[in-house]
Amino acid sequence: MRNIFNQQLSNLVNAEIVFGSPRRDCRNLGICKIKTSDPDGNEEYKNSCLSARANILVDTHGRLLVLFPKEGISEAVAATNFRNDSFRVEDAYTLTPRLCRLLGYPGGRLTITPGNFPVIMLREGYLLSLPLLAVSAPAYGREEVFTRMLEEAIA
Repeated sequence: MRNIFNQQLSNLVNAEIVFGSPRRDCRNLGICKIKTSDPDGNEEYKNSCLSARANILVDTHGRLLVLFPKEGISEAVAATNFRNDSFRVEDAYTLTPRLCRLLGYPGGRLTITPGNFPVIMLREGYLLSLPLLAVSAPAYGREEVFTRMLEEAIA
């Protein structure tokens, strides 16, 4: 894993990814929730929701890298979410402020955009590279681009 994430390990976050759509009570495809070991944020989700452990970080290009270790992926998760070497996000998912801080973006809101994204099969597991939209906190809901964060991510 050190080879995959190179020098960015200081902002590496271990998380549980709950699959599905946040608008559809974790049904369908995408990311419904990203849970970290936050004792105050223990949201409950249905036992029927598919989930898997992952290591996540934001790369130097402003994309969310998500590595699902192979040993933690059930057949149901692989068949539902990684079929045809593609991962579908049906609805946008906004990372919590706490998760943004853990990832090294304390002042902004980061949103995973909808779309179909390639699944990169590695010896270690399944790797996703998901585009993020940076939204300023006062503009949250209107989805205005927080220019400084995007410029930093692109530079």
